[in-house]
Amino acid sequence: MVGAEHVEAVQRPALVPGLAPGEPRIVPRGVTHAIDVATGKVACGRPADGLVEFPDVDWERAAFLVACEECREVVLE
Repeated sequence: MVGAEHVEAVQRPALVPGLAPGEPRIVPRGVTHAIDVATGKVACGRPADGLVEFPDVDWERAAFLVACEECREVVLE
């Protein structure tokens, strides 16, 4: 799963299931980290405190993310 250091609220052009009409969607911005779903640990060893978790985003497949280089190396091992 993805953990983001920063987030941004963006307006969306279409309805998103689970959000009220006009409610902005929260998306990850800046450097993101890989979080093990089973343990909650961050791959690079960074504390998870302060990261916003995005359980519906697959860290390995989300090409739009700016990935932590250390997390990338650990995940690709």
